[in-house]
Amino acid sequence: EKATVRFETMPGKQGQMDWGFFEDHLVYEDGKWKKLYCFLMILGYSRMRYIEFVTDMSTNTLIRCHQNAFRYFGGYPEEILYDNMKQVVIKRLLKQEDSTLNRQFEDFAGFYGFKPILCRPYRGQTKGKVERTVQFVRDNFMVGIKYNSLADLNGQALAWCNKVNGKVHATTSEIPFERLKKEGLSPLSREYIIDKINLRRAYEKQIQMSGFPIKKTLDDFDFSFQPSIDKRQIDELATMRFLENGENVVFLGPPGVGKTHLASALGLVAAQHRFSTYYINCHQLIEQLKKAHFENRLPDKLKVLAKYRMLIIDEIGYLPMDIQGANLFFQLIARRYEKTSTVFTSDKTFSQWNEVFADVTIASAILDRVLHHCTVIHIKGESYRLKERKEFMRQKQQIVNTLFEQGNA
Repeated sequence: EKATVRFETMPGKQGQMDWGFFEDHLVYEDGKWKKLYCFLMILGYSRMRYIEFVTDMSTNTLIRCHQNAFRYFGGYPEEILYDNMKQVVIKRLLKQEDSTLNRQFEDFAGFYGFKPILCRPYRGQTKGKVERTVQFVRDNFMVGIKYNSLADLNGQALAWCNKVNGKVHATTSEIPFERLKKEGLSPLSREYIIDKINLRRAYEKQIQMSGFPIKKTLDDFDFSFQPSIDKRQIDELATMRFLENGENVVFLGPPGVGKTHLASALGLVAAQHRFSTYYINCHQLIEQLKKAHFENRLPDKLKVLAKYRMLIIDEIGYLPMDIQGANLFFQLIARRYEKTSTVFTSDKTFSQWNEVFADVTIASAILDRVLHHCTVIHIKGESYRLKERKEFMRQKQQIVNTLFEQGNA
């Protein structure tokens, strides 16, 4: 008989998932007895396990269980290994690239960016880690189990996961919770909406909580009036790749040229992609940080502001900032540096930021972190507000001339 070689994965590389069916156990739900199925996932490197019991194996349920597992692990690996379950693959061919994946599950995987890997038919040992977990659950957790509801059973399952993940694993001779720290999983920065009917509602809620002063889109921006802006550069920013990479954006230019419009429009795009987004005027930001500092809750305030995937800080330099405000501003930028993206607008050139932040050393430290991974958009042109004012005066003059001509007729 041909020997099977144990396959070990690198940290953060792979997870394995399978269903378990426990035919001797039922649960009473919605007025009737239902069969129990168990979702199981294990991380290849750390051997972290997650289990969850359900009463159906639909694609929606599979996706929901994935999200719960990702929350439990604190992220997700580069790829996840599956057998040929219909919730993942509709048509399995010899080569994975020729196979047809379930469209909804493919959309879910693409949303987060992990790659589904299909086991070769009749090669169950390929995902031996999770298949051993199925048997382990059967022999260890389910023996003598008593529960009065599905919620009760899953509460016990979560406690069991915490227990086994806190014990030394027989193969690695290490504790899974400890090895999890080395996994380097991709963090859950946004949530996939399973119910598409509620997608618009979730977007509108995100917009309401984001504090945008204007709700204008990129389509509303008149690029022909500001020829100094490269629309291709703005379109690239709208892909949100800079957000995925934790990079910053700075819009510089005189008042009225559209800096706030473009920054807010990018924020709307981020909200559409379910990235947590928040807009705040720079002066208001400094006042809030000072208030939090005075009330001894600055760490909590900085923690809240640091978590947003996109933070828009508008009108830097519009009002003067004292040394305390500059220090507080630096603390926030340092918290977000290389982790999350910040969009800035200012009518001051970078050489004038020394004056804005009242201290050359602090200004240099802030600029160093802002510009390290950054796209800078310089806008040179007329003010939109002046343009609208001129248009209004022109129309008013036309009305006056028309009335004058009619009076002389």
